[in-house]
Amino acid sequence: MKDETSEDAYSVGTVTAYGRFRIMNLGDLSWNQEYGLVCPTNRIGTVSVLLATQHGDEETGSPAFVYALRPRAVVTGNGPRKSVVGPLVRTARTAPRPIDLWQLHQSFLGEQVNVAEPFIANLGETDAGHWLKVSARADGSFSVTNGRTGETKAYTAGD
Repeated sequence: MKDETSEDAYSVGTVTAYGRFRIMNLGDLSWNQEYGLVCPTNRIGTVSVLLATQHGDEETGSPAFVYALRPRAVVTGNGPRKSVVGPLVRTARTAPRPIDLWQLHQSFLGEQVNVAEPFIANLGETDAGHWLKVSARADGSFSVTNGRTGETKAYTAGD
């Protein structure tokens, strides 16, 4: 694990709410710091969307953390050679309820574990400038649009 005295340990985290929709961004906090926010007491509650910390690399997304937050979708702001998304992919795939994982870039580092292509904005090892857009509604429903494909996946309001 990363030394938690690095500047990453000073990341500012936010939970933003729009009606019943909640999205969380904890910057570059590491796995140990995430864990402390939900165990032994979940101080955050549940979120609709989780923006993965550490660009979705191996320092993020512990099962205890992700399962406690119960996101419907996780968005990783990774780069093709910036991070490894393998551990987070495994956590999303084994979650007690379905979690979609969206990647900004296809990963070419480490384990090279990626989600299905419709959930990846930029394929290949270069940045084509495609984006992922989350559109929230006050009733708690939301959608995620992949700028590369133009496809949108809608999520109903839920717990």
